[in-house]
Amino acid sequence: MKLKIRYLNICKIFPLLLFIFSSCGPQYYNPIKQNVKVFEKKGDIVASISAQPFFNQLSIDAGYSLTNNIGINTSYNRFNKSIYGGETNLFVKDFMWDNELIFYKNFKFGLFGAANLGYGRGGFNVCNPYYRLSMDRFYAQPSIGYMLFDRLGIAFSTRFSQSLYNVKMHTDGYSESEKQMIQSYFGLTDIEKKAFFIEPAVTLIVKNDNYAWKLQYIQSYTDSEYNDYGYENLILTYSLNLSNLLFHEKTKTN
Repeated sequence: MKLKIRYLNICKIFPLLLFIFSSCGPQYYNPIKQNVKVFEKKGDIVASISAQPFFNQLSIDAGYSLTNNIGINTSYNRFNKSIYGGETNLFVKDFMWDNELIFYKNFKFGLFGAANLGYGRGGFNVCNPYYRLSMDRFYAQPSIGYMLFDRLGIAFSTRFSQSLYNVKMHTDGYSESEKQMIQSYFGLTDIEKKAFFIEPAVTLIVKNDNYAWKLQYIQSYTDSEYNDYGYENLILTYSLNLSNLLFHEKTKTN
């Protein structure tokens, strides 16, 4: 019986020994895409796909304009920011799901502006067997820009967000020292429950009536003392206006 107990303890401590020889901590935030110049008019149905060159990020969006000035949009963003540990499903390693209400105005002389109000739900290292880390955030994102000949444009936006983190450990049966080692390895001891982010962004736009290409650069600043958040991103987005592609003007009017 004693030999069996010792064997189980060794098996439990073995992965902790691997933790000690690892370097480079995980990051539990990624400044994902800001939605700018989404809609042109009432009835627009817009679908988008986005990618960034780092952290295996892929995003899909869908939006609908309820009126000429109000639209709704949902975005699912998948990325790999927490780096290591418990990675058993690449598709959902880290994610952020945002839902927005967008108030927008397009002027005839090329100027446009919008205010996005949103709620997001995220998860990090979601397949990790030792803990569960989730995040809720509430944000506002004003934007302003200009389109030249309705084809080339630039937009400036800033997202102000309040993020709320929740950590739940799955370490029942471990000693206190083992629990502390796990939390330290995964960078959980320094995460604050609340973190405020300010994220300015600039977006270059090339579009026509049916599609748009957008290249966006974002920087992220936070009031948190925890310094392992992602602080910049470069994202390429391709959008399709499905209402223009699938329906003729007469059909839409009817």
